[in-house]
Amino acid sequence: MNQNWTRNNKAEVAPKLTQFIQQFNRFSSIVSSSIVKFKDTKQRVQVLTLFLLVAEECRLLNNYNTVIEIVATLHSSPISRLNITWKVFFKMQIKL
Repeated sequence: MNQNWTRNNKAEVAPKLTQFIQQFNRFSSIVSSSIVKFKDTKQRVQVLTLFLLVAEECRLLNNYNTVIEIVATLHSSPISRLNITWKVFFKMQIKL
């Protein structure tokens, strides 16, 4: 396989793939910073819930790229380490 996107001049030889990766990283950064910017756990849970609802709506619209972007971000290190936030989130889900 000719993997042009792994070379130093990837922006020239694979511009669309490079743009796709940059968009993925930008959106992932927006999601993670939107969650971690709040110090209050309840606010973090609200934002987390909002993004999960967005992911569900995107799935229903067959927008799988955005679903994967959100899910990948929720599995990233900064978000997955929010243990208290996740505990509160799961407790709220059980109550519903």
